Amino acid sequence: MVDPPALEAAHAAQALTPFLILHAFASGTTALTGVEAISNGITAFSEPRSHNAGITLVWMSAILGTLFLGITILAHQIMAIPSRRRR
Repeated sequence: MVDPPALEAAHAAQALTPFLILHAFASGTTALTGVEAISNGITAFSEPRSHNAGITLVWMSAILGTLFLGITILAHQIMAIPSRRRR
């Protein structure tokens, strides 16, 4: 197994780490906002409102689960592994 070549811009990447963590946090909270929008916008659904909103939430969950499993299977198929940082 061959390790990837060392990055020349490793110091620049260290400066970006807090930004990337905050970006990931912001992306996660945006995903939660979609669920919250369905819950808050239940009056926009046709009758029976709670049933239709529930179906929408189930579809959102199914799409999220499918994406997660798909990415996991793809990473397994290409044998993706985290690289070690050399010092």
